[in-house]
Amino acid sequence: MNKRILTLLLTTLCLLTATGCTQTKETGAGETTKKEPETVKEVEQTPQIDIERYQAYITVLDNIIENNQWPNGTAVLGDTFFGPISDNQFAICDVDQDEKEELLVRITNTDMAGMIEIVFDYDAATNQVIEQWTTWPGVIYYNNGITHIEASHNHTEGEAIWPFTLCQYNAQKDTFEYVGGAYCQDREWTFGTFPDAEDLDGDGVIYYISDSNNEDKSVTKEEYDAWLNSYLGDAKKLYIPYERLSFDNIDLLQQLVDTKGAIKSINLVLEETILEYDITGDGEEDAILIHCEERDEYSDWGDFGYRWSVSINGRNAYEIQNVGSVMLEARLYQINDKRSYLSIKQHEQNNNDISNYALYQASENQLEEVCNFYDDILDSAHNFHYGAQLLAMKKDSFKLRCSNQFNATASMVWDMEYEYKDDKWILSKNEHPFVHELLAEDKRDGMTANQDFIVYKSITCDEEAFTVTKGQVVTIDKIYIKDGFICFKVTSAEGKEGWLPDPEESFTEMNGEWLEGYFEEAMFAG
Repeated sequence: MNKRILTLLLTTLCLLTATGCTQTKETGAGETTKKEPETVKEVEQTPQIDIERYQAYITVLDNIIENNQWPNGTAVLGDTFFGPISDNQFAICDVDQDEKEELLVRITNTDMAGMIEIVFDYDAATNQVIEQWTTWPGVIYYNNGITHIEASHNHTEGEAIWPFTLCQYNAQKDTFEYVGGAYCQDREWTFGTFPDAEDLDGDGVIYYISDSNNEDKSVTKEEYDAWLNSYLGDAKKLYIPYERLSFDNIDLLQQLVDTKGAIKSINLVLEETILEYDITGDGEEDAILIHCEERDEYSDWGDFGYRWSVSINGRNAYEIQNVGSVMLEARLYQINDKRSYLSIKQHEQNNNDISNYALYQASENQLEEVCNFYDDILDSAHNFHYGAQLLAMKKDSFKLRCSNQFNATASMVWDMEYEYKDDKWILSKNEHPFVHELLAEDKRDGMTANQDFIVYKSITCDEEAFTVTKGQVVTIDKIYIKDGFICFKVTSAEGKEGWLPDPEESFTEMNGEWLEGYFEEAMFAG
């Protein structure tokens, strides 16, 4: 099995969307009025991605994870790193506002000196990914081409502002160039050496700003504010949908590339407000925020915590008042001005299993559930130790890839297909390819029976096909799920085929002995 499939056991989710905007129409000199949302024809919002660009970025990300190499061949992580590669992040978005998306890779699971963020661009003429800019991870991107980069340390004698630099995008050179920086000096931090003569406004703080030539000059707070405003002005902070640098997230990109008509999703980053998208369908951009009231400081699996919520325009639209530590992952999918969805996944800290996963739609600043994947899966199988991930969504269909772990020895992966019909999402396909791979040792050719059992000719299980005795090996080919009933297609070593119903309980008592499902390699069949 592809090692990326195995990562679905610990899938980490998020949330996304395509751009929505407020439309206006002219009414007279200097006047505008809001245009009413389209009521007759739904306006498509699905952007077309650059296939070649995305495929090149996927190759870069694969090489980082598999070979620890940047495109130029140098090592991503040296000898000092802390935790798995998935603790780092990446994003694909247009940070220089040239209407072409860049690849951002943020490396933070190393010592301070090794932390870095690199912006890559794609040259279509040469089919090459090029390094556009290198910076410190504490960077903020603005929609006017300005970047604000905080220093890694504050070695100044002030804390009124943290030292930072500003860079500006140069379209001719296709890179960000240094344009200035600032730091300050506070009277209370100088221990009697504060230069009062330079404190022209007498507020106890002297601000120092530098220009592109790195020449510093002292200024007042008013002058500092005017200088900073000359660069930022009314510029808006760009939302960067960072993802964990993991195979499962790269697989989502590959699904986006491979699926014609797929809708790009946007990951919802914890405690980062999204302001760019209209998900309520009223023609106005909405403020969307995923919030955790209390973070779990002992968690080493991800952003776990207590009392989660998703707010729309400052009002709670979804919340969990849980007693245990959980993690929410959410993605936004925007099909058109009437259909925007949030997928929200809930992980439990005690075993990282998914305890809820559903699709929601915003209605008057509230999230209403429109399709519950978790219920669909649990209606079909019991004692499910699993991961699941919504693959590339189209306007009328999507697949949900699920994975199930067998007693830490084996896993299976299958897809559940949904279609949009009669104004709702429905499960449309319930017979799926079945794949298993043993993690402890290689027994891919079959699973060993731990008891005698009957295999039937059809899924109705009313006519015997053959009998399996304890110790015999069979392979499992397909899984059939419908209305809470689950059945496996199996093949014996002699080539006989039939169907095996899922046991009603994980543990079955037979001849005074508690057996774990049907097979030695699995705690339960499904």
